[in-house]
Amino acid sequence: SCLHVVHTLVEGRDGSHTLGKPKSEAGERTVPLSKLALDVLRGHRTALRALPHPDALIFTEVQGGPLRRSNFNRTVWAPLIADAGLTTVEVRGQPRKLHFHDLRHSFVSTLIACGIDVATISEVVGHADVEVTHRIYAHALKQQVTATADRIDELFGRN
Repeated sequence: SCLHVVHTLVEGRDGSHTLGKPKSEAGERTVPLSKLALDVLRGHRTALRALPHPDALIFTEVQGGPLRRSNFNRTVWAPLIADAGLTTVEVRGQPRKLHFHDLRHSFVSTLIACGIDVATISEVVGHADVEVTHRIYAHALKQQVTATADRIDELFGRN
């Protein structure tokens, strides 16, 4: 099963929401979903009690309207990361507050560490081209290059 990204929900400064196009053509894409992700989404949908229209928003306010960023951060994200003890992240040697968007960076870094090729990663996350992925994740890619020598040694029995 796949997730089809065809719109983004844009929150205006006044709290209003509009559906818009993704930032780039690559942002409009089809993303394969793992069995784990499907199970979680199905559980969430079941918890909604009423099965919404297939094009309906999945994550909403209690009344069914779009989930405001500030409400999500306060009622979902902040308690979740506090419970996990992950309220800060180190960036360039400095601690800073952990943001929801950091999950995207962790996801990409994990894919790189698992050896997924950069072209595939770029397509999955909707980067305009592979160079964008290379530029943003240069640090993680360098680590992969270094790890390659270790893998060659392992392959040929030289530890």
